[in-house]
Amino acid sequence: MAQRESGYTRIERDRYETPAWVTDVLVEDIRITASDLVWEPAAGGGKMVRALRDRGFVVRATDIDPSGEVSDSTDFLRSVSQFPCDAIITNPPYKLAMPFVERALAMTEPSRGLVAMLLRVDFDSAKTRQHVFADCLQFAHKIVLLDRICWVDPKPGQAGPSENHAWFVWDWRADYRDRPRTSWRAGMPLSERERLAALRRKPKPAPASQPVPELETT
Repeated sequence: MAQRESGYTRIERDRYETPAWVTDVLVEDIRITASDLVWEPAAGGGKMVRALRDRGFVVRATDIDPSGEVSDSTDFLRSVSQFPCDAIITNPPYKLAMPFVERALAMTEPSRGLVAMLLRVDFDSAKTRQHVFADCLQFAHKIVLLDRICWVDPKPGQAGPSENHAWFVWDWRADYRDRPRTSWRAGMPLSERERLAALRRKPKPAPASQPVPELETT
């Protein structure tokens, strides 16, 4: 299905910072604890990192082009160093999503860790990706987001986002010989929903000025 034009300007390097509620949905539904060490390898300015740390996790934040609170410029796909971690959680650049998934799975296998990637909801539909989905025993869980992610604040009169997303989770500690489970979660807080609606609302036009009647002279 062709997706409609959203009206939003494309952001350089796909630097779309993930809203905190999206990360919260994941954390509530997967097997990691506060003692686990998490790597966020496409951290950007650190929005997902902050959400994870707010939940008590120890997080290593890296990005090929870091900004804001992130200073480590590690290239996840080319790094030869093996950073020990229990989980790799990220929203990868769209054009590099498949290499990110494959790299993360290879890096978490020795520690029997977990991988969670935020991707478009139909990412698992392509035949060329079945080696990490249907044919991968570690593919454990798909968490479909019932709320669409608004990556940037809308302008008045601007349409809402048109894309649907899901968290895809792989777990080396489990052997999923049956079908992986799918769950559906709505997580956007009411306050955020109302804030976005207010930003999209077009201002009411000012009432037309009424002509001042001329006074009759006698």
